[in-house]
Amino acid sequence: MTATLGRMMPLSPWMASVALAAIGCDAQVTPDYKGEPIDSFHDEIRTSLEHSISEAQVAIAWVTAERAEFDVVIPRLPLDASGVTTFDLALERAPSDRSLADCTLGGRRPDENHLGFGWITIALQGVLPEQPVPLARVTDLRRDGLILGFAKQAVIVWVDDEMAPDTHSSQILSGTFSPGPYLMEGRESLRLAPSGSAVPIHLTSPENGFGVPFFPWRECTNVSPPAEATQSLKVDVSMTTMGFGPST
Repeated sequence: MTATLGRMMPLSPWMASVALAAIGCDAQVTPDYKGEPIDSFHDEIRTSLEHSISEAQVAIAWVTAERAEFDVVIPRLPLDASGVTTFDLALERAPSDRSLADCTLGGRRPDENHLGFGWITIALQGVLPEQPVPLARVTDLRRDGLILGFAKQAVIVWVDDEMAPDTHSSQILSGTFSPGPYLMEGRESLRLAPSGSAVPIHLTSPENGFGVPFFPWRECTNVSPPAEATQSLKVDVSMTTMGFGPST
C-alpha cells in the first residue's frame, strides 16, 4: 500500500462520480467504473464551547473495532473569534495496514476489500496520542474535553484495493471505487458526500452530550461489536464517569 498520496487530482472527476451516484449508483456499478479519489475538501467549524479557545488541531482518527490511530493533518488551526472557521483538509497519507477493516476475513473472501474509516477530529493542541490507542481512549479524550468535536455526519473512507461489484465492500460504500480516499456521509448507511459545501463540525462542551460518526465496520467483518462499541455509536449520548459509554 502506498505510504503517501501527494497531490492527486482536481475535484471535477469526484464531482462526476457524485453525479453518477445521484442518478442511481448502487452496489451494481459496472465493473469498468473507476471512482476517483479526492485530495482535499472543505470544512466548517462552528463553536459553542463554554470556554472559548483561539486555536486547535485537526486530525483524522482511523478507527477499527479495537483501536484508533490519530493522523494529525493540521497541527495548528486558528479559530475565528466569530465562532465560525472554514478551512481545507488535505488527504496526503494512507492509514496504516492495522487501521484497516479486513472485509476479506483473512483472505477467506478474496473478492472483498480492506477499508479504512476515518473520523474528522478537532482537538486541543498536543493532546492526541502519537501511538495507536484502544478505541475506548477516543471517548475518554472527548469526555475529558481534550477532543472538542467530530464531523458527525461525515466519514473519510480509504479503499485499499481495486473493488469488485456485488460484494460486502461495495454494498457498504453504495458503489465500486478505485483505491484511495473518499469523503462519505450518513448515519445509517454511507454514500458519497455532495461537493460544493463544507463538512460541518460543531464544537461543544462534553457535558452537553456528544455523538460519534457512523462506523460500519460490523457490516465489513460480520462480527458482532463489543457492547461498549455499540454504545459509542449512539447519537448525542451523555457520557457517564465509568466505562466506555452510557448504559442502554
